[in-house]
Order: sequence, then structure tokens, then C-alpha cells
Amino acid sequence: MPQLNPKALGVFAITLAVAAVGYWGYGAYSKSQTRKVAAALAKDTSQRLRDTLLAEAAGPATTAADAVAKLEAQFAAVERSYAGLGRLDAAALGALGDAADDYVLTSREILRRIAVANRSRFDLGASSQALRSHMSADRGTATWPAEAVRLRERVDQDYREYRLAAEALVKLLDSLPASQAKIADQLDPSLLIESHVIAAVRTSTLEAAKRIGTEVERLTNLAAYR
Repeated sequence: MPQLNPKALGVFAITLAVAAVGYWGYGAYSKSQTRKVAAALAKDTSQRLRDTLLAEAAGPATTAADAVAKLEAQFAAVERSYAGLGRLDAAALGALGDAADDYVLTSREILRRIAVANRSRFDLGASSQALRSHMSADRGTATWPAEAVRLRERVDQDYREYRLAAEALVKLLDSLPASQAKIADQLDPSLLIESHVIAAVRTSTLEAAKRIGTEVERLTNLAAYR
């Protein structure tokens, strides 16, 4: 077997060392870039969630189509961010990965429930008005009772979707402070959602759910129209 001379062995060792350093340097760079991407996704998510919660705290939207479209766009963007997080190297992210995953997922679900609650609330307004109009119409036709039942079932369906979304939203808002605390050191303080904003949305959601529930119960009591 041919023997390498000492000089050749030295060159070979240096080559391996340079390659190792280069590989380590690339790995460190790659890890740093991965963490930056995760932090950027969390920041974008926080901005979208903050904008949405501030709008919700300010009061219900007056234009149904525009409000629902904007909410669903925010949800879709955060859903893409969550999918993007899932494609990152978990080993490179370490603890940041768990914190970002929890925060973006919680934010996504909050935005989902707000979008569903608003859409079903607007649908409920339309179905409720249809039932009111029918109940005040001529009751002499043979189809009046069946139509009243059909319209009431539509109101019940819209209300059920709204109620479930509102209940889930309250629970998610309760979990948001803890989720936000995990990622807080990765976010600009201006992107953090203040506790009073979270509390305002929680309170308005509960109050609206209670008010709408009372209205629907009174509206769908067909016996009261006899």
C-alpha cells in the first residue's frame, strides 16, 4: 500500500479542517436564517392579529361583505404562515419553534373564529329578517306553516354556527396571553396585543352572544305568534 509523505498528510489534514469549518459555518448560517424566518412569520402574524382585534374592540363592522372578506384574508395569510413554519427545520429552531408554532396556531384559530362569527352573524341577520317578514305576512295560505318552520330552522342553523364560533373565540382569547408570552422576546413590543384589547374583545363577544341569543329565542318561538 502506497504511503503518503508527511507533507501530503499535512495538506490533507488542512483540507479536511477547512471543509469542516466551512460546513460548520454554513450550518450556523442556515440555523440563523431559519430562526429569522420563523421570527418574521410570528411578527407578521402578530400584526394581523393585532389589527383584527383592535377593529373588533372598536365595534362591529357595518358592511358585511367587506368585513368578512378582510377577516378571511387575514385568516388565510396566517394559515399560510403556519404552513410555512411547518416546513422549517425544527432542530434549527429549538425552543423558538415550539413558541412560534403555539403562537401562530393560536392566532390562526382566533382569526378563524372571528371570521366565522362575523359571517354567521351577518347571515343570521338576514335569516332573522326573512322570518320576521314571513311571520307578519298573510297566514291564510296553506304553505305558511311549513315555510315558517323552514325559516326558523335556517335561523337556528345560523345562530348555532355563530354561538359555537363565539364560545370558541372566548376560550382562545383566554389562552392568548400565555401563548404571546412564549414568543414575546422575538417580537417588537408594538406588535404585542395589550391585555385591555384582549379583554375588550372578550367582553364584547360575550355581550353580543348573550344579546343575540335572547333575540333568537324570542324570534323562533313560533307559538308566540299564534
